[in-house]
Amino acid sequence: MAGIETASRPSLKLKPTSVQYIADMRSLEIKFENGISYCYPVDRLNFSRWDGNAYVPLTPAPTDADLEVVVLWPGGEIIEFETISQGFEVSQLVGEMVS
Repeated sequence: MAGIETASRPSLKLKPTSVQYIADMRSLEIKFENGISYCYPVDRLNFSRWDGNAYVPLTPAPTDADLEVVVLWPGGEIIEFETISQGFEVSQLVGEMVS
């Protein structure tokens, strides 16, 4: 289809193996299968919820205690903050910081 551009998702060549929140740095640390760690500042995350009409900022803002309960989904594609029901794609976080 000429003239039509499609958005592509960044893909990861390395699989994430674990994730943790580091409160002192206010960062997510994502570890990969080759031993490399990647830190992403949580203040750059868009924490929001659907109010029935639109996505609105999550209030109150997540606390360190909320952010410490973070898991990597079994496929390694999604990081979820379980207590506040927020999920983010690892490939987008990594791709955003690289681009």
